[in-house]
Amino acid sequence: MKIKKEEVKTKKLNESDLASRIKELHSLGELLRVRQEEKQSILDEYNSESKRFFLGKLSEKTVKSSIKKTKEEIKRLDLELKDIINQSSKKTDEINKLILSQKPEKFKINFSGAYHSSKKR
Repeated sequence: MKIKKEEVKTKKLNESDLASRIKELHSLGELLRVRQEEKQSILDEYNSESKRFFLGKLSEKTVKSSIKKTKEEIKRLDLELKDIINQSSKKTDEINKLILSQKPEKFKINFSGAYHSSKKR
């Protein structure tokens, strides 16, 4: 009686692929932080102009144009932030999928050799 020999291999993580995906996620995180800081600086600038208006140092016309510009910039930045968050979420899902694919396989070991327990001999 001949026993069919099967080559048994464990899964190998592609570390360079994982590292590049993590690097991409990290750069998205940095970009998100930069856009948040940009948004905060626009809001701070508007608050400063608003205080100057109430102190009588700026005209109403100037403040109205500033409001319009500020709203447009905030809207643009919010769209960018949402896009970055969505990209980060997709990248995180890719990383999770890659890591979860490394779940260990079960092997059966006996006198005739080692084989995957899920496969039939």
